[in-house]
Amino acid sequence: MRDVIIEQACNKLGGENRYSRGYLGYLQYLDLVNSRNELSTAYYDDKLVGALEKGQSIILENWKRKMGNVVPYKNIFLRSSEPIDSYRRGVFFSGSLFKLDIGSGKEKGRAYICYKHGEKEFRLGHSLDGEDLRKEFQVVVPLDDFLRMVGGNVTAVKKQLCNLIQESLKRRQEEFRIMVDDKDQYMGWPTQERETHTLMARFESGAEKIIEQQLLDYMTNRKNLDIMADDKKIKMADDSFYMQGCQLYQEDIDDRDSAHRVRLSCREITTTPEKILYSLVISGQVTVVLCSATASSKSVISNLDIDHLKFVLGDRVHTLSEEESEKFDALVAATYPKGHRVYTESLQHYRYADKRKEKVRLPDHYRRMFSQDAVDDGYVDEWFKLARERVYKTGGESSDPTFEFYRIYQFIEAYHWFYTHDDIHSMLFFQNRSAVKDKALMTQMRVLACLIDGSYKDQLKSGDFDDGLPEWENEHLFMSNNLQEVEQVVLNGLSDGSLSKVMLVTAYGSFKAGANLQYQVPEGLDFLKGDNWEKDESKLKKDWDAIYLQSPTSYLTMDGDRTGLADEQGIYRVMMSLMMLKERGWLSPNQVKRWLDCAVSGGKLYFREESVARDKASWALTILEQAVGRICRTRNKPHTTYILYDEDMKGYFMRVGLQKSQTMEFKALVSDVVAHYGESDMDMCRVDAEKRMNDAAEARRALNRMRRNALHFTPHPFSDEEDFDEDEEQNGIPFRVRNGQIMNQYYKQTIITQPVIDSFEELTEKSKIVTFLHKCYGDWARNDLGEIEGSSVSPSSVRLDILMKNDVIRAHFEQNGYATEWKPGGLILHPEILMADYAGEIGEEAFRALVLRYTHCDEDAFAHLEGRDYELADFVINDADGNHKVAFDVKNMNPLIEHNDREGDLATSRKRMIKEERLGCPLYTVNMLKMPDDSMDSHEICGVIDKEGHVIPEVMERIKKLIES
Repeated sequence: MRDVIIEQACNKLGGENRYSRGYLGYLQYLDLVNSRNELSTAYYDDKLVGALEKGQSIILENWKRKMGNVVPYKNIFLRSSEPIDSYRRGVFFSGSLFKLDIGSGKEKGRAYICYKHGEKEFRLGHSLDGEDLRKEFQVVVPLDDFLRMVGGNVTAVKKQLCNLIQESLKRRQEEFRIMVDDKDQYMGWPTQERETHTLMARFESGAEKIIEQQLLDYMTNRKNLDIMADDKKIKMADDSFYMQGCQLYQEDIDDRDSAHRVRLSCREITTTPEKILYSLVISGQVTVVLCSATASSKSVISNLDIDHLKFVLGDRVHTLSEEESEKFDALVAATYPKGHRVYTESLQHYRYADKRKEKVRLPDHYRRMFSQDAVDDGYVDEWFKLARERVYKTGGESSDPTFEFYRIYQFIEAYHWFYTHDDIHSMLFFQNRSAVKDKALMTQMRVLACLIDGSYKDQLKSGDFDDGLPEWENEHLFMSNNLQEVEQVVLNGLSDGSLSKVMLVTAYGSFKAGANLQYQVPEGLDFLKGDNWEKDESKLKKDWDAIYLQSPTSYLTMDGDRTGLADEQGIYRVMMSLMMLKERGWLSPNQVKRWLDCAVSGGKLYFREESVARDKASWALTILEQAVGRICRTRNKPHTTYILYDEDMKGYFMRVGLQKSQTMEFKALVSDVVAHYGESDMDMCRVDAEKRMNDAAEARRALNRMRRNALHFTPHPFSDEEDFDEDEEQNGIPFRVRNGQIMNQYYKQTIITQPVIDSFEELTEKSKIVTFLHKCYGDWARNDLGEIEGSSVSPSSVRLDILMKNDVIRAHFEQNGYATEWKPGGLILHPEILMADYAGEIGEEAFRALVLRYTHCDEDAFAHLEGRDYELADFVINDADGNHKVAFDVKNMNPLIEHNDREGDLATSRKRMIKEERLGCPLYTVNMLKMPDDSMDSHEICGVIDKEGHVIPEVMERIKKLIES
């Protein structure tokens, strides 16, 4: 699925189309808006003009907010001091939370769009902080902010046009239903595509096809989750990569333009397999079944992100239990022929202790595997001398130029095994790179095969080794990655008996998952027959006799000599892979940036990060299982199936990747590796700690954005830079503000109810309205006191133990399903969340419990604040007429610590004054636990309960009077 998505993305944004996003795309939409007075009204009346005017009002406001009164000039040029021949940089986006500045590694600082009064163009400059640019230009805007702004403006216009398309489509379909004249129906049923074309035809734009496709993508590309909560469906924005996709903008210098204009090219991924599957399942009409070695993989590189799908789809995702897998494996094993056995053999990774060229010799162990005549005649030494020259020439100054020998030696051993075992008629040799694409490698393998089986004698000519390795052929060795070629030559040859012994050398992933490499049983072959569907003996097919498995290494790689489409596809693949690893918590933003820098710089990319060890192990096991699966397709077997494997793969055999259904052959491989080497002993403690910290940082960013949206209308000292391009609701609340408020309410309910969970399956459907909730939990270790190791966070540090000493508060918590303790084990909220959000929430609910018990106030008297009044206070009490009487901000602060206003925030007194003015009633700040009185003013209540949980009578009486007076 990812291959198809990448191919479509390359086609959609290939050539000049790569400039149709970003600023050039904005100018194209601006041309549409500015042509509104020149459009025909024959089809849309005045609705098209109205839609464009509404879009214009939004984009003018957004533009002015960033660029002031500057005209949107057509051209962007380099700042005069910028070198033209240096590597250009870019910006990488994924949703509204993730942004990176991309460079070659040596490039520092950020890119800025600049404007100087009197000029009629923008300038692109680079600076660490922009201060030097502000001395030269009057307008200096970071490139990422500029791109977000123009992207929001384009979306605003798209939304207006798409609303009009949907409206006209509905109208046309209604008209079509009542048509009776056939001549009116010649165009057929009205479609979204035709209505989109109809709208764009009004503009006669040169960008018609591009914008049509963009409008269709906008209408069909889901970016929200549909979640059932409290018997209603709520649409929530999901900022994950899987829903939002990603964009990579790069600064391209037009070398054909004498003035060297700068254009911003864009690579964009708009959909993912996870989004496709989510949309299919959420439709309620489709069941998706995933069944293969890949589907059970825990790796996001070789598979979908199943954990993400489990979180967003909940109990609609079903996986085989351990018992079901065992039952399935037993049923499959029963179909195997009796007497069949699997023999496994580990091949050594030979390492030279002394890597100096003159000290590198052919080990006796491998010399003995060659034909004795070839050794005696000196041809083996001739080969080795040439091979050593090539290895040291291509290895260059690498730390281990002899690394290539280990793979050469394993081929020698595998071919020797193949040739000397008479019961091996067919053998698969899987390696990482394609021999077909490396002529020197193909030649060397053929020479080695001939020197081992002695067939060199029939081809030997004088001076064969004088100018390099000879171009010998070997009838037993076939190298190909082309399935059709393999079927026609190898499989047909094995089936009709014209090939009696063949080793097929190929690369992992050469053949698609559904490709079968089995061949019909040739006449006279001794084999074991199992439980077959096919009853016609002449049509029976059998599996291959042997297989060699090289340790997989191509986890995430890019060649340095890639060009054209291969380069584009490689960059897209790296973009997707890095973002998936980030979503799982295996990579930090800085790590993503480092590898993206490497990918776009054009050099080789060999991905190395210890933090992805689990994913890489699962990926490698999937590669191996798929390869072994090539010899597990039938129930007809040789008496012995041979599996030779590279000992280097032992580090991949982690328990997490092995807990799934396995074929008999793969199970034998696993057993042998574990028996010889044990399960991987790689220390995962540091890896898991990195994942916890990455998840915590991701949750912090998401929570900050949720609060920024939810509290958009509450008093704060900073200017809100969010560009809202959505239509406002009838009450004037933007979509993201409303979503943020809904999400915040469910977030607070979830954390007070479930500070600790055993697994994400415990979370309710409605709690998943908080689309990043799974990032808020981690498997933090705790000591006997309940403290999270590495921090002092515990039930006592958030005052839960003191609150629970009060019977009224405890009863209120139990009645409402709130946690009265932190159960052991499982996943717990991150320490920062517990210390801040959780502590505040339990304090608020404790206050509610006491008010309901000790005053005449009931639940109906509590005002429900939303929209512009959201979170102006924690509690607002209404009088009998529904007017605000008194408001409370409740705190659960540690009484032993001095508390001051946060740096940069509004002073408490100033904030209270603004809130009281908007609420129309007095606002009091209450701390649940007794605090020193000297820091309190007349609007602050310094404690409702003491450290034993007892209510302080005079304080409760004061609160009662405030509520009931």
